[in-house]
Formats: sequence, structure tokens, C-alpha cells
Amino acid sequence: MVTVGQQGLVCFVGGALVSNAIDTLLRATHVNALWPARLAGDLLAIGALLVLAGGARRWKGERARVALT
Repeated sequence: MVTVGQQGLVCFVGGALVSNAIDTLLRATHVNALWPARLAGDLLAIGALLVLAGGARRWKGERARVALT
């Protein structure tokens, strides 16, 4: 969770995209009224943000390492 906070802008933009994608998927499949589907969507969004934050941290670390050489 700390990594998500440290990668705030990336996670904000990525979270907006993930949220819209999951909401669209739930509405398109007509399961947006079922709480298990909404819970699964929330868990998927949280997982996506954690993966995004970790990837952004590694990418920024690699860029910093390359810049020092």
C-alpha cells in the first residue's frame, strides 16, 4: 500500500482507467446488481493497482540506475 502512495499519479490515472474498465465490463455482462460480482470487481481493481504500483516503482528504479551509468 505504501508503494501505491509513493506512485500516486501513476496509480491515480491507472485507477481511473481500471475503474472505468471494470464498471463497463460489469454493466456489459449485466451482473452489476450482484454483490459477489461487484466484490470481485473491487478485488480485481485493488490487485491491478498493486501490480501497477510495483511496476512503476521498478521502472522508475531502472531509469534512475541507467541514468547513473
